[in-house]
Amino acid sequence: MQDYINALFGGQQRHLRLRRETLAAFERELRGSAHALLRRLAQGDWTRCDVELVLEYAMLTDSTAEALTGPAGLAMPRTFRGPLVGRTEVQRFLDAHPIAPYAVLAARLLEAALYGIEADAAHFDEGAELGAVA
Repeated sequence: MQDYINALFGGQQRHLRLRRETLAAFERELRGSAHALLRRLAQGDWTRCDVELVLEYAMLTDSTAEALTGPAGLAMPRTFRGPLVGRTEVQRFLDAHPIAPYAVLAARLLEAALYGIEADAAHFDEGAELGAVA
């Protein structure tokens, strides 16, 4: 079992993971549980904000993740944390692409963080999810 997803995202191969140490900050920002969000994603009852938040946290750098999990990061208002977690990159990306395929990626990322994920399911190819022929 692994806690990351190998993803073709934005035309780039990326190693994405929702770090377990950031789950408390993630849930505070979500204002709910990561497990409940996973269930909503699985049922198709998600919002763009849900998908965006998961992707933002999955794209955190090590230093940004450390900043969010420290005492100063947890007290940091969301408006100040925004640029820290790369919101503009994810928002611009989702503005230009269909969102639903990335809900699949968000669900896999949450599954990997909460339960671990089998290696054969730990991949995402945006071309395949968008209906591209291999």
